[in-house]
Amino acid sequence: MITKIEVKNFRNQLKFTHDIKKPVLIIQGENGIGKTSLLESIYFASTTKSHRTHEDFSMVYHEKEFAVVKVTTDTDYKYEVIVSKTGKRVSINQVEKKKISDYIGHLKTVLFAPEDLNLIKGSPVDRRYFIDLELMQVNHI
Repeated sequence: MITKIEVKNFRNQLKFTHDIKKPVLIIQGENGIGKTSLLESIYFASTTKSHRTHEDFSMVYHEKEFAVVKVTTDTDYKYEVIVSKTGKRVSINQVEKKKISDYIGHLKTVLFAPEDLNLIKGSPVDRRYFIDLELMQVNHI
């Protein structure tokens, strides 16, 4: 279970930190304040990918050099992803992983967004892509 999230310069979140003390977290607020960005940041910390874009640097807050997402779990693991113009860096417990494949699969998440209705309505390609993303967290061979 996630116990803490820290976000810096990610989408519209300049700085956000929250300790999660209960197994259920309700995120509410006005449109445009960053609820979806927060969920996207957790998914990004897990998969190093966004469900909204294929261009990593577009997730960095306007005119900033980098974005950082850190997620801590109840097993005291700390996952960190940094994205900048030069690419992504990932670490687990402050040990940098040279290959993304060595990182993916440790923090398991499933994101279901409105555009995922294409799983039902869309082509088989959409379904295979979704399944591939979820399976890479289980077995990234």
